[in-house]
Amino acid sequence: MAKLEEEQEGVRRRRGHFFNQDMADHMKEAAEARQDFARMVTFSDIWLLGTIIFFSILGNVRRVKSHSEVYFGIFLFCCSFGVYLLIKEWERRNEEEWKRQEAEEEEWFRQEEEDRLAAAAAAAALPMLMTQMSLVVR
Repeated sequence: MAKLEEEQEGVRRRRGHFFNQDMADHMKEAAEARQDFARMVTFSDIWLLGTIIFFSILGNVRRVKSHSEVYFGIFLFCCSFGVYLLIKEWERRNEEEWKRQEAEEEEWFRQEEEDRLAAAAAAAALPMLMTQMSLVVR
């Protein structure tokens, strides 16, 4: 009877019949791993992987008939790798700028929090100051 009353009061949250704490913990770990993966993989990584897969498939499907086709394939691969390097450099420069902007925003939020706390402290001290001033005036 007491258990039923606790559930009705909202003290204890009711879980489904198939709830498993071990499974819930593993799901949290998997979610964190997906977030880490999404943060770490960049467009340049996807470009490089796509380039390697494309030229691997192309090399197995297309039969080379002359030396010029081999040289042209090598040239295209080098161009694709050059594009990868350009993208990587662009990401590196933007990452430095994003980190700088993020640090500036953090500083701004920290300053706003300090200002808010100072205003709250001043507002809390105002009634005490007013009572002290009224005692001095009497």
